[in-house]
Amino acid sequence: MKRICLIFTVIGFLPGVAAALGLGNLTLDSGLNQPFEARIELLSPTAEELSSLRVQLADMEAFRRAHIERPFVLSQLRFEVEEPETGSDYIRVYSEQPIREPYLNFLVEAGWSKGRLFREYTVLLDPPLYDPYAGKQAPAAAAQPGISRTPAAEAPAPVSTATYAGGFTGTEYGPVNSGETLWSIASRIRPDASVSVQQMMLALLRTNPEAFINNNINGLKRGYILHMPDKEEIQSLSRVEAIREARSQNSMWEEMRATVAETTPVRPVTAEAKQPAAPVSTEEEGAELRLVTPE
Repeated sequence: MKRICLIFTVIGFLPGVAAALGLGNLTLDSGLNQPFEARIELLSPTAEELSSLRVQLADMEAFRRAHIERPFVLSQLRFEVEEPETGSDYIRVYSEQPIREPYLNFLVEAGWSKGRLFREYTVLLDPPLYDPYAGKQAPAAAAQPGISRTPAAEAPAPVSTATYAGGFTGTEYGPVNSGETLWSIASRIRPDASVSVQQMMLALLRTNPEAFINNNINGLKRGYILHMPDKEEIQSLSRVEAIREARSQNSMWEEMRATVAETTPVRPVTAEAKQPAAPVSTEEEGAELRLVTPE
């Protein structure tokens, strides 16, 4: 399904340059963790303008003047002018490698023989969502994550806590088991596609602070029951605000991991130290982050 990205500031034409050509909306044709694929519509281009048109990611100085960050991931974007035999001309924006950032904010520069313009685009990449069990009947004795499929006439089959991913009643989810992530849970229980995964994750964090280490979305603890936030709580942050907050929490989590790694002493293993390395927990019970150092 094609999606129209959010479009923010138009930086505009160079002073004193009159031009008919313009950059329109960006239509996104890819999701998170996929090679980027999108198209930008060209507005009223002439044959002369198309023949000399060159489109690229703006340079560092243009980003600085526009007060926009230019992270390395943007260097993966490629731009090609497409002139199909039927339909409107457009700019293809793509990458060869999967894009793993859910939020891209970039500045496009278009130049031709008689003018040049810049335009800023903000793109929100949602993961492709699907139900692997849609249209299929699961075996009666098998319990799928978050879904009870045992027929009412039969007694519930025993389920291993190592594979069971908790149940969702509409008001609660859990208990959280080993191997589950907040992203996977939020993806399943968010009300609909109008709510982003990041909005749902942060709403779950605010509603269940005791279930997280250091009040961080990456610190989900095992064994906790997560209470469902109400609609007002879920929408208290916009999609863009939620993505920015999620990125900030991811950065803080990585910094914490790096700090723990730097401050944990590592002693060389001698011929006398033949005992297996003991795990050193860096958090309270239920944590998922652990460092293993030799005794």
